[in-house]
Amino acid sequence: MARDGDPYPQAVVRAGAGVFLAATGGGGGAAQLFPARLLGPLLDEAWLAVTSSGARGATALAAFFGRADAAMEGEAGAHLVAATADAGALWLGNVGLGRAFRVTGAGLEQLSRDDSYLQDFLDGHPSPEEVAAFPYHGIVTAMLNGRWRQARPHWRPTRVELRPGEGLLLATEVVYASTEPDALARWAAEAVTAVALEAAAEALFTRARAHSSAPVVFERTAAMVLVRRAPGA
Repeated sequence: MARDGDPYPQAVVRAGAGVFLAATGGGGGAAQLFPARLLGPLLDEAWLAVTSSGARGATALAAFFGRADAAMEGEAGAHLVAATADAGALWLGNVGLGRAFRVTGAGLEQLSRDDSYLQDFLDGHPSPEEVAAFPYHGIVTAMLNGRWRQARPHWRPTRVELRPGEGLLLATEVVYASTEPDALARWAAEAVTAVALEAAAEALFTRARAHSSAPVVFERTAAMVLVRRAPGA
């Protein structure tokens, strides 16, 4: 789900043609925004070029990120989290602050790693007091902007296994950052077990939007995709 927010939509969502993705263009400040009307076709062209070559699974996803990054050369940049399925497995990748979560009855398990100074700091296992005092929250260390391949040269897609009753939630930053975590986890767990997944995902998006602490930013940059195993898979 995504919305063409007013006045400057940036969110892009895809769930078809072999790829699931949530993306948003740009960073802070009007000069750094990258609109959905440009980002969407760029991502579509990159994915089509990769799959037309016959690439699948992890190979396709890695090539997709590389092509998208190259196409963003000289642009403001974009955050992207994406997954593709191959031979019963899901392959996951992200750049920037888009996140992937495993959805279970016990809550949301983050599967992706943020590209941020804060995440680098958290990797050192600081105390809660040190985290609270950390002065560089929100600073991004990598985006799709023509330089990400140099920033993360050894990046590889991650294989994700979903058990029956579990799902995969892909979301842009505003979805998880401005919605109360326990509520988002509860709503996602309800949605992934619903009979009609598309309608349930729409309801999940609507709930998150209604309860967001940043409604204007949500309208502009929110995108999410909910994925689950097909029955019998």
